[in-house]
Amino acid sequence: MAQHAASKTTNHGSTTSLLGSALSLVALVLAVFAAAVLIIVPMATGSQTYSVLTNSMRPHLPPGTLLISRPAAFGDLSVGDVITYQLESGQADVITHRIVSTSADQQGNTLLITQGDNNSLPDEEPVREVQVRGKLFYAVPYAGFLANWLGNQDRGLGAQIAALALIGYGGWNVVGGILTRRRKSSKPAEAAGEQILAENEAMANPDVAAEPAVSLGHSWPELETPPVVRSTRTVHSIDGPRPRGRSRHERVSR
Repeated sequence: MAQHAASKTTNHGSTTSLLGSALSLVALVLAVFAAAVLIIVPMATGSQTYSVLTNSMRPHLPPGTLLISRPAAFGDLSVGDVITYQLESGQADVITHRIVSTSADQQGNTLLITQGDNNSLPDEEPVREVQVRGKLFYAVPYAGFLANWLGNQDRGLGAQIAALALIGYGGWNVVGGILTRRRKSSKPAEAAGEQILAENEAMANPDVAAEPAVSLGHSWPELETPPVVRSTRTVHSIDGPRPRGRSRHERVSR
């Protein structure tokens, strides 16, 4: 029975340890995924990150959304693509809108007509090739608020620090969770092992195990009472007057 209880305790500890390790692993995967989506992939693909500030692209791209815009050949752009372009070539201010149609100038160069999803009219000026900064790769809701807080100048350094912090935090969760659960699960396992060892020793030495322990709660075995020897006394009276100062004499025969 003790072995069964010890096995049950060990199994419970193993299950708890596995669950904790699984949760820590999930945390690490999420941290690595976040770092990859927000930082590593944009840096590896040469993409640019932008934060949505206005409501022109609602409901798909509301304010606070982080946009990852990847470079794309101008000839590969088509109606329906979401592009990020400069208001004026060479200027920092950009807009992210959807291509709704195309046209051409007098020289035959292709022009892109753009419009915000939440706007009722197309943009006033067509977009030329030199203005295009990239095509929308993917977007991350709410992450743009963090980018706005970091600012444009500190965004690169902040991205690298954030990536290292996320990966480090996930790794710390995994390693710390495994070590903690190993310590917790080893204590009941050691106690159960000691109990099993004691029982095995008792089974190997039945004579020692059978000796009763002496304690205050036990009574000593009763001693055999010796036979009682009864005696008979015969009193012989001596007739005649008793001398003064002497008591009646009794002679006892056994």
